[in-house]
Amino acid sequence: MMNAKVKRGADGIWYTRPYIGLDERKKPIRPYKRFPTAKTEEEAQAMADAWAARLSADGEVRSTRMPDLLAEYVATRELGGISPHTAKSWRQFTRYAAKFMGGMLVPDVSGADLRRFQNRLLMSKDDGGQGLSCNSVVNVHNFLRLAFAYFAEIGVCERNVMLEVGKPVARYKEAFALDSYDYPPTAAALEGMWREDAGATVKMRTYAFAAWLDLKCGVRVGEMCALKRREIVRMPIGDEHVHVAGNVVKLTGKDPFRREWTKGRKTRSIPLSDETLSAIDDFTKLQASWGLEVTPDTPIITVDGSWLSPNAVSDGLLRIRDRCGLPKALTFHKLRHTFATWVLANGIADIVTLSKWLGHVDVATTLRKYGHALPEHDKAAIQALESAYSSARGV
Repeated sequence: MMNAKVKRGADGIWYTRPYIGLDERKKPIRPYKRFPTAKTEEEAQAMADAWAARLSADGEVRSTRMPDLLAEYVATRELGGISPHTAKSWRQFTRYAAKFMGGMLVPDVSGADLRRFQNRLLMSKDDGGQGLSCNSVVNVHNFLRLAFAYFAEIGVCERNVMLEVGKPVARYKEAFALDSYDYPPTAAALEGMWREDAGATVKMRTYAFAAWLDLKCGVRVGEMCALKRREIVRMPIGDEHVHVAGNVVKLTGKDPFRREWTKGRKTRSIPLSDETLSAIDDFTKLQASWGLEVTPDTPIITVDGSWLSPNAVSDGLLRIRDRCGLPKALTFHKLRHTFATWVLANGIADIVTLSKWLGHVDVATTLRKYGHALPEHDKAAIQALESAYSSARGV
């Protein structure tokens, strides 16, 4: 057992601060624990020994400090397949915990401690906080709720204390979408680049095609990069669609690769028009003219047959946007919002069908983001007012 020798502070309360190893930055880990109820040194030492026992597992020293255990949790979930973007966000949340709760041990953390932590995240930096938005703190809350459920499961703490912590109220914004003024010229500019702009590089023309195609199917950029040619499905009965079944990720130090699942962990199909299918064929011929060997398993979005990084495709669109004078707010993800908004606004699909096409976990997510685009409610309300007015006039 480690040496958790107790000492008596100037205020008369016994405490211990054992050395239990080095963190990833090679700095000493010395958790601090006081025993205000101990009346004698012997009693305080017994408490310290019991407390210190929780800092070891399987014969190896393991810190139960908040940031250390959170980092361990993130690493465990990465092995389980969370996206690099999610892992990056969770590591940032772990840094917030290190800043405001770095010396606290998970078994001793209370709901009150975590509520104070959330409040510090919301406070401005001038007042000693982090200055995060409510939406960002909601994301931190959700992360900690998952993490503490894991800690309870492995026996680090007795229960998930995050269940005692209220979640800040998120403020949702309507999803940005190209309107009737910007949609036609944007679609035309993207199509013009991939079809006709011989002065653009092969990569830029490929990025332009990816963006143009996303206006037709609304998939996430990682899913667009993962599409194989065999996943453009053409059935004799006319059921043409794109089958979304994978996701390309780019990990540090590794080439992009395809994972055989989507963000929502379920496959889905999105119908395609005859015009879109014809355009995909045209792009395939264009790629063949560039010397690309096309097979059923070749990615659609590629320049040499390998998987392209989603970040590269997203950044490529930003360069195309600036080159073509497209709306400054345009990003790859907002092409997805545009698809969803136009599908609803034009009555092409109902909210449940759209939710399936987008791969959302539930319909509530779709309704929260795109409910403003539903046309029938506003029209019905106006029609009801007109009917009431006509009745009042005796018409």
